[in-house]
Amino acid sequence: MHTIKERVCVVTGAAKSIGFAVAERYCKDGATVILLDVNPEVEKSAATLWEQGYDAKGYVVDITDRNAVKETFRKIHAEHPTVYSLVNVAGLSS
Repeated sequence: MHTIKERVCVVTGAAKSIGFAVAERYCKDGATVILLDVNPEVEKSAATLWEQGYDAKGYVVDITDRNAVKETFRKIHAEHPTVYSLVNVAGLSS
């Protein structure tokens, strides 16, 4: 049986709503979770999880900006050489 315990999982669109719920679930399953969102609240969302004892960190990044995404993943890779999972929840609504 596969487990995500102690694995690094990245979730986009994770400042709130569905993306945050996915990040929270990963945390509850024991993963290290990186939350990404264009909304600066992502840092507060990650801090909330951290304060609950979970290993979570948030980055403000616009995933439509290729260079910003590359730079963010360089930062992530510096701390966590292997990302196990990437969940893309980020999206636009009109």
